Amino acid sequence: MLLSKSFPYTISIKNHAFIGIALGILVLFIILFFEPFNSGNSNIQFKTIYFSVYGLITSITYLILHLFSVMHYSKIKSWKLSQEIIFCLTFITISTILAFYYTEIVINNKPERLNLVHFIGWFKAIFLGFGIIILIPTILLRKQFAKSDLKSKKRIR
Repeated sequence: MLLSKSFPYTISIKNHAFIGIALGILVLFIILFFEPFNSGNSNIQFKTIYFSVYGLITSITYLILHLFSVMHYSKIKSWKLSQEIIFCLTFITISTILAFYYTEIVINNKPERLNLVHFIGWFKAIFLGFGIIILIPTILLRKQFAKSDLKSKKRIR
């Protein structure tokens, strides 16, 4: 089956730090230049600084989950497409949840909106609109860096 196909994996923290930073910059770029969800109409002072936190959330979440994936990989010594998809969806889901809390508590200053009904609507909009856009570069970057890492290791031997 397709999901049980082997997928390239690298434990290199250097490569994954670059991927995490690149994804954080991508998120910030999308927010600042495409202004999704009317973020451009916001009248927040220091908007760029506030929006930069979304990039930090993305980068830090990615790196923390990478550490968990390394622990998992060290036990099984293989990585499948299904595990890659689970990793990426988990990364996007956790980033989206953290972004929700940041948005409602810090940016909107409306902690009363921290309820399940509001969260589900917000999550669907962000996950389906933003998460899918981030999913593709995440998989592509991870695959590319893992392949290049494997090629460099083969040349060294």
